[in-house]
This record gives sequence, C-alpha cells and structure tokens, in this order.
Amino acid sequence: MEKTGFLNNLFDTSFSEFLTTKIIRVIYIIGIAFSGIAALIFLFSGDQNFFLRLIGAPLAFFLYVIFLRIWMEVLMAIFKIADNTDKIVATQSSESDSEQ
Repeated sequence: MEKTGFLNNLFDTSFSEFLTTKIIRVIYIIGIAFSGIAALIFLFSGDQNFFLRLIGAPLAFFLYVIFLRIWMEVLMAIFKIADNTDKIVATQSSESDSEQ
C-alpha cells in the first residue's frame, strides 16, 4: 500500500486506506483533555456537597479514560484484524497463482 496524505485519506471515497489508525493518538489525547475539563467543571460547579464532588470528579475522570482506552484498543484490534486478513488473502492468492 502506498503512503498518502491526511487530506487524501480523508476524502478517499474508496476507503482503501484507514485514517483512524493514523489519528487514534490524537483522538485519545482529545478525549482525555475533554474528560479533564468536564471533571474540573463538575468539581467547581453547583452548590451541592463539595466533598461528594471532590470524590466524584476524579472517579468519573478515571472511569471515562478507562472506557475511552478500551474503546480505542477495540478499534485498533479491528483494524489490525483487517490488515492481517488482507495479508492472508494476498499470500493465498499469490500461492494459487504460482501453482498454475
């Protein structure tokens, strides 16, 4: 497979190259940043019990980051399965061509 640019992959209607595998780190960092901002907003907003918010904000942050990480790993596993399947098909087709 040839290496193409971000914009070429973004507007590739044939979906011959995966864009997600190239930007997954950025998506993960953005997700962590948003969860941190949400935790800070939850911590410093409202008139309810501050002690509850002091425990709830970090707990919510860590749970969100754990679920985000699991989701990103599932996505990467799916893309790796697709890559390995392509390699298996290419190997089998080259073996069948050499037998003929």
